[in-house]
Amino acid sequence: RKSYPVIHHDHGTDGFLWSAVGHDHRAAFRQALADLGFIVMATEGMGSVGRTQDFLRQATITGHQCSAVEDSILLLKQLAKERTYIDLNRVGIYGYSQGGNCASRAIFEFPDDIHVAVSGSGSHDSRFIHPSEIYGHIGGGPEEFPEAYKKQDNASIAHQLKGSILFIHGAIDDDVPLVTTYHILNALMQNNKRYDLAILPNNTHDAMYEPYFYKLVFDYFSKNLLRSDLEVFSND
Repeated sequence: RKSYPVIHHDHGTDGFLWSAVGHDHRAAFRQALADLGFIVMATEGMGSVGRTQDFLRQATITGHQCSAVEDSILLLKQLAKERTYIDLNRVGIYGYSQGGNCASRAIFEFPDDIHVAVSGSGSHDSRFIHPSEIYGHIGGGPEEFPEAYKKQDNASIAHQLKGSILFIHGAIDDDVPLVTTYHILNALMQNNKRYDLAILPNNTHDAMYEPYFYKLVFDYFSKNLLRSDLEVFSND
């Protein structure tokens, strides 16, 4: 008789050796969100690991590493037809690193389907990332595939934002530099789009292990999706 907001937990489809569904610490994080009152989903879409090379290659064909997002949205809509307690008007997405890239990509690319996003240390443009990671994402460098790199730049579609987005980034991130988030913020500013930002001092790319990080995530989703007076933490 009730309906519940949904949070999609995404890590991207960049050919890394782990899947969106695995890893115990992610399972614990998803359980914590469920305890707050969310339906939590993690899915493997086109481009994710563990299947054929052709399946994995979809991430390169689409020109960005978030091809699984569209699959997840289609799946969610199908599930909502059978499970009426799924509220398609309150859908959020969370991701970290490559998943942070996909969180911003999702709310920009599908503004009518994704309403709230939290992007942790997102690699929003592979041209800012260490060369060894760039080659893994696209299959070659920006000199070899300039159009592919241009297409996967999330700043190019930032003007489509309709919902709410929180960016969290470690100030001294040594893997995905803070400038990648600034790159997106500049695009949002140029398009008069509002955003929320939290910079964590003295945190590298391991900011996700900082307890304060998760308090920010839980609080943001609670305020923007649960639409209640619940606060995970405050200054009182």
